Amino acid sequence: MLKRKIVLIVLVSILSFFIGCKGKRNTDVQDQNKTKKEDLRKSEIETKENANPMSNLTQQKEVFKKILLEQLREGAYHFSPVGSDMMKGSISMEYIETSSDIMFKEVQKKGFKQISLELFNSKIKKIFGRVLLIDSDKNTLYINYFDPCSRVFYSYPSDGIYYNGTFIYKKHRMVFDYYYLPEIVPYNNEMLNQEKEFSSIVYNKEYQMDVEIQKWYTVEDLAQQRKQNIEITANRNLYLFNDDKSKLPWLLQNDPLFMKNLVLQFGWEEDPKLVKWVAENFMEAYRERGSNWQLDGLFWHKDCSGKFRIKKQVFQALLELEYIDSIRTMWEYSPELNAITGWALDKFEEKDLEDNEESHLNFNQKCELFAHVMFLVENAKGQHGKFSEIKELPEYYFIYKHNREIFEKVEPVWVENDFYGLEGLSEVYFEYIKNNEVPE
Repeated sequence: MLKRKIVLIVLVSILSFFIGCKGKRNTDVQDQNKTKKEDLRKSEIETKENANPMSNLTQQKEVFKKILLEQLREGAYHFSPVGSDMMKGSISMEYIETSSDIMFKEVQKKGFKQISLELFNSKIKKIFGRVLLIDSDKNTLYINYFDPCSRVFYSYPSDGIYYNGTFIYKKHRMVFDYYYLPEIVPYNNEMLNQEKEFSSIVYNKEYQMDVEIQKWYTVEDLAQQRKQNIEITANRNLYLFNDDKSKLPWLLQNDPLFMKNLVLQFGWEEDPKLVKWVAENFMEAYRERGSNWQLDGLFWHKDCSGKFRIKKQVFQALLELEYIDSIRTMWEYSPELNAITGWALDKFEEKDLEDNEESHLNFNQKCELFAHVMFLVENAKGQHGKFSEIKELPEYYFIYKHNREIFEKVEPVWVENDFYGLEGLSEVYFEYIKNNEVPE
């Protein structure tokens, strides 16, 4: 009996030993598998990074040469059978990224310094109202000038007609318009000779037909275009992301549409000199064309979440213009100010819309806008508390006299909001306007 117990104990011990070894082996195998998975994940990441066509000089040259030859074969411009310009078609992400990589090197030569991703994200949100997903593999966003809140990615160069926008490239922390490689850098004689041998007829995928092309080497001012494209891209990024305000005069002269869009489309008011230029530009444009189509973008902004705000810096800039000073001093007739007033009054003829409407205003927003317009008119064409000394009727009173119903509707909203902190507006309204304490 004792012998059986001893044998049993030995068997149990041996069995426990083997089970323990197996468990250890299983644990070791699991650890090894985990390590292999981590190594595999790291390897995949490294492979993905190395797959970037610009990750090393050899790959960069190969990709550059491939894309350049494709673009040389495609030609600079496409023409329909009747001779009109035709769209060449969409561009691949490889084209966009390669163009950005080449342009990044060129703007660095102009002094551009890449900022941190966190700071770049903050600036993009403040300027364009867009948010970059820092942990996302997505490197490129499209900013649509026609529809700033659109999230659609258009892989087309801007033509100002069908497509008008710019790209944000997270990798290099810069904004850039898409340019074909021949529009950025020159190419050597070997490439030139191949280009000359290419056919002058190509298949246009956009319109699915054979078209005639103009080859890049025949574009007369191509060298000047390259220089201008690089200068525009460099100065935009130096100004916006390196805070180099010395670039502003050059940009206003050479890149006016982009600079206007910063204020009119995206509501950016951080630079008083830019805001003043936009205000002056409106005055000049109105005197030339008599058009007030830009007033919505000039005076108020709604972000893509529907949040409304008055562009107070624009109103302030208008009051500081020399033209407005002459009105205040000489009491001149101002068709510009009358146009602004008429536009603000017309807002009350429009249907009141909900808060989340991006392109229209609800009643309270109209009231706030109208208060700022009246403040502008009052400050431009009169002095606080001195209307009785002016022989002519004040413009503000004239507006009230012919639009009493509107004023009666907005008055409770103005009072509830303490006249939006606009100094003197309450005094002028109650003492000199509503109570008719002005010369008849």
